[in-house]
Amino acid sequence: MYKKPVISGALAKKVTITDNSKRAAVAQFPFTYPSWNEIQAMHWAARKKAHDKFQKDVGVILNSLHIQPFTKPVKIMIDLYFKKKRTRDIDNYGGKWILDAIRMAGIILDDSTKWVPAGPDVLIIDDEGVDQTMLKIEEA
Repeated sequence: MYKKPVISGALAKKVTITDNSKRAAVAQFPFTYPSWNEIQAMHWAARKKAHDKFQKDVGVILNSLHIQPFTKPVKIMIDLYFKKKRTRDIDNYGGKWILDAIRMAGIILDDSTKWVPAGPDVLIIDDEGVDQTMLKIEEA
């Protein structure tokens, strides 16, 4: 019969076992969300319509991936790819619309600081020939 080894004594003080198996989910969307400048320039009715459409489109993709809801706080990473190369301010792409969509899809319980302790980590990549969003959600 196999007996599980036990680490004890001086060796136990030198050995550290780390569990790096944090739950994560990845999704890709064939579109990006508008910048804060674009959102502010919209009429309120057009902004509401665009926001609802974005949530619906993201929700369809997320629901098709059958991602189980996260029950622990999460870290959000967003990579935004753009067709054209141009100067973009990182603070114009905070990620509110995508956080709202993740919450509405039921993947996170809330987008408050209790569930998303830090703001999304956003990376902007220009001149890729395609507009798309890569999203990674992992346990914090």
